[in-house]
Amino acid sequence: MAALWWSSREYELSEASEGIGEVLGGIAQGMKNGGWEGVAVGGDVHGYKPGIDFFAAVQYLPIGGRKFWQVIAVGGDGKQAQATSEIDGLQSIIDSLKFL
Repeated sequence: MAALWWSSREYELSEASEGIGEVLGGIAQGMKNGGWEGVAVGGDVHGYKPGIDFFAAVQYLPIGGRKFWQVIAVGGDGKQAQATSEIDGLQSIIDSLKFL
């Protein structure tokens, strides 16, 4: 049976970043490098992880100024430990983004 796991936190956009679109583009590239397929950017960035049957999405909801509410969601037929690992991996992609 499919399930959904998620995490959220406040995210402040770096002053060096041109906008949240640049963040989404960086996440998309990181997801592709991490084995996610069908990665697409729209109002969010999302993709599919083959082999463990997960879909994931990262969404940023504006809360004022350069602050956003970041939501990472993973859903599918995998196990909770796998989902937690994938959420942690996506958070690591986000945390490693650098803007010059």
